[in-house]
Formats: sequence, structure tokens, C-alpha cells
Amino acid sequence: MPVTYLMAKVSVVLRYVSKKRLMLRFHATALFTLFFVLGVPVRNKLHNADATRAVPADARAWVDSVFNAMTDDERLGQLFMIRVNRKPSDPEGERLAEELIERYHVGGICFFKGHPSHQLGLTNHYQALSKTPLLVAIDGEWGLSMRLDSTVSYPHNLALGAIRQNRLIYRLGAEIADDCRRMGIHVNFAPVADVNNNPNNPVINDRSFGENKYKVSAKSFMYMLGMQDNGVMACAKHFPGHGDTDVDSHLDLPVIRHSRSRLDSVELYPFKVLINQGVKSIMVAHLQIPALDTSAHRPTTLSRHVVTDLLQDSLKFGGLIFTDGLEMKGVTKYFKPGEVEAEAILAGNDILLLPGDTPAAFETIKRYIREGKLSWERIYKSTKKILLAKYQLGLHDYHPKPLDGLIDALNRPQKRVLKRELIARSLTLARSEDELVPVRKLLHTAGAVLSIGAKKRTKFQDRVVSYADFAVFNTERDIAESRRRELVRRLSQKDLVIIGLHGMNRRPSKNFGISGSAVRLITELAGKTKVILVVFGNPYSLKNFESLRNVLVAYQDDDDTQDLAAQALFGAIHIMGQLPVTASPGYVAGQGIPVRSIQRFGYALPEAVDMDSKVLARIDTILGEMVRSKAAPGAQVLVARRDKIVYHKAYGYHTYAKRRPVRLTDVYDLASVTKVAATTPALMKLYDEGRFSTDVPLVTYLPEAEGTNKADLLTGDILSHHARLRPWIPFYKRTLVSVRRGRRRHRYRVPSKRIYHKRPGTGFTVPVAKDFYMKDSYVDSIWQWIYASPLREKAGYRYSDLGFYLLGKAVERITGRP
Repeated sequence: MPVTYLMAKVSVVLRYVSKKRLMLRFHATALFTLFFVLGVPVRNKLHNADATRAVPADARAWVDSVFNAMTDDERLGQLFMIRVNRKPSDPEGERLAEELIERYHVGGICFFKGHPSHQLGLTNHYQALSKTPLLVAIDGEWGLSMRLDSTVSYPHNLALGAIRQNRLIYRLGAEIADDCRRMGIHVNFAPVADVNNNPNNPVINDRSFGENKYKVSAKSFMYMLGMQDNGVMACAKHFPGHGDTDVDSHLDLPVIRHSRSRLDSVELYPFKVLINQGVKSIMVAHLQIPALDTSAHRPTTLSRHVVTDLLQDSLKFGGLIFTDGLEMKGVTKYFKPGEVEAEAILAGNDILLLPGDTPAAFETIKRYIREGKLSWERIYKSTKKILLAKYQLGLHDYHPKPLDGLIDALNRPQKRVLKRELIARSLTLARSEDELVPVRKLLHTAGAVLSIGAKKRTKFQDRVVSYADFAVFNTERDIAESRRRELVRRLSQKDLVIIGLHGMNRRPSKNFGISGSAVRLITELAGKTKVILVVFGNPYSLKNFESLRNVLVAYQDDDDTQDLAAQALFGAIHIMGQLPVTASPGYVAGQGIPVRSIQRFGYALPEAVDMDSKVLARIDTILGEMVRSKAAPGAQVLVARRDKIVYHKAYGYHTYAKRRPVRLTDVYDLASVTKVAATTPALMKLYDEGRFSTDVPLVTYLPEAEGTNKADLLTGDILSHHARLRPWIPFYKRTLVSVRRGRRRHRYRVPSKRIYHKRPGTGFTVPVAKDFYMKDSYVDSIWQWIYASPLREKAGYRYSDLGFYLLGKAVERITGRP
């Protein structure tokens, strides 16, 4: 499609959305994403970096007042962001943080492990200790769960890279921002804007959105926008691009030997986009790139050519510049403690992240100033940028965050609903040569589900079995030869085998946790019967399965992913994902077969269909009381809406003898539906209107009951099945006649042609079933049998149909309507 044509269409859309100003930003975002896929450069004026705008007078006044009240040591301290804890409970680290805040006036803190309540308590405590409000940051690429427990863990970036709908990435950014704000966190070190084009990358890998620079740019932008629109500073990393390395910069200094033109066209591309679209901070990586700086062993973090000349001067970035962690070997291998931090400031960074030795850094930086290598003016420039960022993030009006309700707020059901939607949209059918997906024939398929790398039954297997009666098999990741032969023998007899690959890891050097014995088992089995492989892990691992015909990539291995992958296989949800990276010639980036659902019922959280989990939880109380009071021995409850089952639980036993517990797979005969779906709600409505009472005799509403044993029955007793009525009357038996049929002239009971006709007609208008109508006058006979039926002698509860015949008639008499 010609770009000129698209531009014309875009102008029409923009003219339309300009009339709806509240929608303009989102539509502009969608158009921006479209152009990135096309490779058309776009500058969105809505998102220029704040640093390029004139600073408002109130912000300038606050920055100047705080800055002028500081000592030089306090100004220098603003450039330091320290680590608080290395493990969930770290009293020594917490005391050290207190000392650094009080003695060195550090400007920021970064948390790494622990419980949210503990971290928030510490945040409030440290903020109270600090003279100037602290900038609080976290490494939350897939949400707070990357660092904190008891929070929602969203899919990693590589899974997000498989999603076609980038609006979901915006929603993710907004949701993570909501969590950060609740925790008093101002900066999230995300998005990862690295283009991962090296399958052997040990450090970025699944933290990247993929290998396509346009898609990485678009998704990074939407993630950034979602956070920054909701009050949290995004930080694009790892500049100038950490995607094409096979060395972990935590352990050594990676070297990237690409030319400057290659860097400009690939690695730098997403960062240029994000700078152009207003990202407020960038993190510089520890890399050695000779095309940018020829100095031996000098990491990009400490390179003025990279941080000042390239990032600030050439790319015109005016926001905050963070170093990557200064404890990492990528920077400490060739530079001493203190020297690292001084060189980082000299290079042009604003915030020194996780300095290894803060006292040594202070001393070295001051020595650099005395020696004329650095100036206080250089320090002041970064100090004022940091203070301005604090003002813009609301720290000029700081208030402690409450601990009450914290965990509930961080785990609202809507957050998990979003997580499940992200997972569902990422699922990728990489191959479907046999068109086995979705699995359609359930009753006549002899199938099995095998989980490799899982010692016990998985959520994936549970969900498969909820759709089809498949045999369940499990085996460890390393499969003994005898066990492998046994599995091949037994499973090859099945019509279909679904295999889940579990317990994987992200390390290329370990073949992503896949054993050779597992590969041999899967490959051999696929040669003997139909197999669908589901990979619950890194898509680079697909290189092991070139010969397979049916492969679904699920990217991760948590319960939600397993559940949704099984639903996708059976046609309950659409499959829409695309591979974000190339694993082999047979599995290339962009590959993915879209498959629409066949509208089979799926499983979802209540909030996904606008229902309330807390309301549905009351069912537990009601059914528990039912079983305890012996109103019924057991029950099964299933609640569904919009083709999604949102509640399904079993209670009690089949009988009061308690020999067989109720199971979710039990099948019930549904009867007496009219009692609860029509008569009872009608009476409840009449009761609310004051037109029906449970304390009066039936004859009050049914005058024709006068003179029968039903006249004085209390309506409340009838409703509660305490009116001594017979359980039922087999009316149908009186409508049957005896006939002889067949060569042996067996006697059969069949419907009387005097009472039933196959088609409605004069005198036969009472529908009984399809193509089956009863004689109108026979209704009077049924009523006479009901009124004439005897009452039980013994009082007490006994379920009865007859009472609801009578109550249904009462509704008609009260309302005058059928």
C-alpha cells in the first residue's frame, strides 16, 4: 500500500479524532505504531521530552529553593541511587542505607527483593530520614513481581513481542504504573528497548520484545506511554543496545564490533524513537563498542563519546541519564571503586545507580574536582535535572503511602484479568500442518496428554482433561531409556498425544533446559502418531523440533499460561500470536498461524465477564451450610457468562452415606427448572409488592381449593416442602395404552392417540414436547388428581412437585396473567 495513500487516510482520521480531543492521544498512538511497522519515520509532537519544554515557574521556583538550601555535599548526594536490600530480609543492608541517606544525602533508593509491605514500610521510613524527598526506583520489567513477592507477574517481554495488539502493551504500562504509585515508586527501569538479534544472548534474551526493530520500537513506546501517562517515569534500556551480545555484563564486559551505520540502523533505532516520543529517562549499558569509542576496555557507561556526544548532543536527549548498576563486572573489571562513579559523571550520566562504594565515590569525585577533571558546575547541572524530575513526579508535595489494603490493591482481580489476556494474545501456533488445532472431536478420540519436566499432574493436564477424557502421563526432564521406550509403546497407540514441555530455562548454553532424551521421545512419538507439542518456555528452543508438524508456543510455564494454552488447543480462545524471534530456518520471526475459536466454552476470572469474585465467593458459604444442615448431601455449581465458565466447584457427596464425593466431572439430570426459574422468582416479586404472603392458607389465592385437603395448607409450608404433599403423581401412566408389536407380539405401553396428537389442532393445543400435543380437556383431569391426592400422615420435609403446580396457579390468580 503506497505511503502517500496511507498519509491521506491518516489525515482524514486525525481530522475526525481532533473533534474528540480526549481520544486524540490514543488514536495518534495507534497511527504511530502503524507507521513503525511500515518503517516510516514519525515525530509525534504530543510526546516531546519535558526537558525540551520551558520549565514552569512553580517548578523552577521549587528547584531553585531546594538547590539553594543545599550544601555541595547534599547536591552531590542527589546523584547517587543506592541499593537497599540484596535479599528479602537484610537488616545490615537496611542499616547501611540509613547511614548513606543521613551521612551522604543520597538522592534515590532502589529495592530488589522482599514483601511489598516491608518495602513500603522502609520507603516511608527512609523518606522521613531524608532532608530532600528520595527518588524511588525498581527494576520492574514484567511488573513488581520481578523484584517483590506477593504481586502479579505479567508475561516477559518476549511473550509480549508475540502480541499483535499493541494497545494491550499500553494497558500493561498503565497497570504497572498503578502498582508503582501505590508503592511510592517513581521510576521503573523499563522498557527494555534492546533488539535481541543474538539467540545466544545470556542476559537480554526473553527480556527483549524481539528481533524486529520496528516492533521493538512500537511496543517499547506503548509500554513507556502507558507508564508516563499514569505518573511513573519510564527508563529505556540498555543504551546504545545490548541485544547482540553473548556475554553477560553482570559478569564481564561484552564487546560489540558492529559498524556505526549498523548501530544507527538497528541497535540505536528504538532509542531514537523513544527519545523522539518523550521518554523521560534512559539507562546506559556496560558495553565496549569500538565504533563509538576506541578506548581500550572503556564501557559505554564511562564513555563521554557515548553519553554526551551521542546520547545528549547528537540524539538531543534532555531527560535523566542513569548508569546501569555500577557494581557489575562489566564496569568494575577495569576501573576501581570510586573511579567508576567519577568517570561516569565525567561521561555525562546524571544518576549513579547502585554504586559499589559510596564513600570512595564521594572522595574520588571530589579529588577529580580538585584536579580540574570535573567541576561543581557539572555536578550542579545533574542535581537540578534530578530535582526537576522529582518535582514533576510530585515529590514537592510528598506524603507517605498507607500500608492498609496494600496487598489487596496490588492483587486486584482486574490485574490478573489483564495478565491472562496478554497470555492468551501471545500464544503462537508456530506450525499446524495436520490442522489438528483446534481439537474438535472429543468423544471419539483416544488421546493422551504427557507433561515432560513435571513430576506431578499439571494445570495444563487438568484443563485438557476438563475438555476430553485423555489419559494422563508425566515424566521427568531427563528420561531413562527404559521409561522412554515404555512411553513410546503406550502413547503410540493413541489417536492424538498432546505434549507439554515444562521446567525449561532461558539459558542457551543449557539448551533452555531441554534434555536430549526428551527431544528423542518427542521426535520418535511424532513419527508414530499425531502429536501436538506445547512449548512452555523460550521460543529459541524451537530449533530442537524442526521435524514436528504441530507446535504451539506458550513462552512461560505458570498456571495461567498452562490453563490458557489448553483452552486454545480446544478452540475456546483465538490463537493470534507471532514468533518474535527466529529460532531456526523452520521457525522464523513473524511466523504464526491465526486460528479462530470454535466458540467452545472457556474458563475465565469472573471480572473478565464483568462479574465479582467476592460476590461469587458467597456460594461457598451457602453450599457449605446446605451440606452441613443436610438440606442436600452434595452439589456441583457452575456459573458461566459470555461463553466463559467463571465458577465451578463441587461440594459434599452423592448420598448421605458419604461413600462417593461429588466431582466436577459428574453429570446431572437437570429437572424442576421451572420451580427456580419462574415460580419462585414470581412469588418473591409478589411478596416484595405485598401481594403474596407465606403465612396464609392456599385457599386465599386458590378459591377452587375450597373443600379439598389442600385448602388450609400454608403457602410457606408449601414453599419449604413441609406441607405433607405427595412427592409426585405419575400422570403420564394414565395416558398410555397397551399394544402388541413385532413378530413375537410383545406388549408395549405407548401414548394414547385419544390424548396425544403429533400436530397442534382443535382441542389439542397443550405442548408436551416437540411434535407432541396433549388434549386440552385433559388438563382439568390432572388438576382433579392433584386436589384429590392424599396428604402424608408424617409431618416434616419431603420434596414435592405438587406444591409448585399449586403455587404456579396462585401466581396466575393473583396477577391475572398466565
